Amino acid sequence: MAERITHIEKLKFSEEEIKQRDMEELQSQLLDNKESLEKMMRTANLLDESGLLDMANGLLSEGDKVLHVAVNAMNTEGSTNMLKNLLLLAGEAGKLDIESMQPLLLKLNKGLERVAKLEEEKEQEKQTVNIFQLLKLLRDPEVNHTLSLGIAFMRGMGETGKPEMEEEQKERKPNTKV
Repeated sequence: MAERITHIEKLKFSEEEIKQRDMEELQSQLLDNKESLEKMMRTANLLDESGLLDMANGLLSEGDKVLHVAVNAMNTEGSTNMLKNLLLLAGEAGKLDIESMQPLLLKLNKGLERVAKLEEEKEQEKQTVNIFQLLKLLRDPEVNHTLSLGIAFMRGMGETGKPEMEEEQKERKPNTKV
């Protein structure tokens, strides 16, 4: 019968062999993750070029001071109200149907372009509009349509005073107690 093993000797590697094995393992990992590492390097270069890397280093090196300033800034009355308003705005923005609003937004952009153009022309010519010109504009289909939209918008805003609308607003309002 064979003898029982009572002592196991571990293989002893020299420091050079350990370093060589670690280097091979590291090279293998680098090759396996080549694409990810290249993306990380590109991102780091972009952050460095834009100055964000320096800013992040500064923030991290002065972390306690920055945190103290941030906490003090957030502890003011205006900041807490701003956070509450931001939460309410974010909650309501998620309910907007942007696709149905797109035609209106395109019209709004076009109107703003015309206002900017008119403002440039007015500065050059110093012209004003009289009451008769305003009355004449009411016959313009584009102006009439825009006024109709404005009136519909104002009526919609006026509906918020009705009890059922107030109840709906209370249901929508998130708990923002800070």
